[in-house]
Amino acid sequence: MKIQIFDVEHGGCALLTADTGKRILIDAGHNGTTNWRPSTYLKRMGVSHIEKLIITNFDEDHASDLHNVLEQVSVGVYQRNPSVGADGIKKLKRQSGMGPGIEAVVGMEKRYTSPVTVEPDFGALTIQSFYNRYPEFEDENNLSMGPVANRVGIC
Repeated sequence: MKIQIFDVEHGGCALLTADTGKRILIDAGHNGTTNWRPSTYLKRMGVSHIEKLIITNFDEDHASDLHNVLEQVSVGVYQRNPSVGADGIKKLKRQSGMGPGIEAVVGMEKRYTSPVTVEPDFGALTIQSFYNRYPEFEDENNLSMGPVANRVGIC
């Protein structure tokens, strides 16, 4: 398994490539200082499909390049805090506004509506997640989703 954690300043962006060759993109933030973007990186690497996209936080710095990523790659499975839908995100962002990344997240909420019945084959890699529920919690940081990756046989 290969894990790449990218410097996107305050936000987040990481790419996991399983031994099976399947990929997971965790967040899609970019680096405003260096202008590094996951969309450009994925295109340069010849990646046209991501088996799983995980958005861990509904703040722009975790999704600032998502709209560009979605123009470069197709996404098989989309995972986020399932207790917050498009309307909830819009309500959370009413005061601070939505940037293009969070607008892309809202768009994904409308397209990815079917439950996942079969996870992509990531080999020995499994992912579990935890999150607080909306509207019990009403701020983006407390609604973050924490994915935990496990690989069989490794502690």
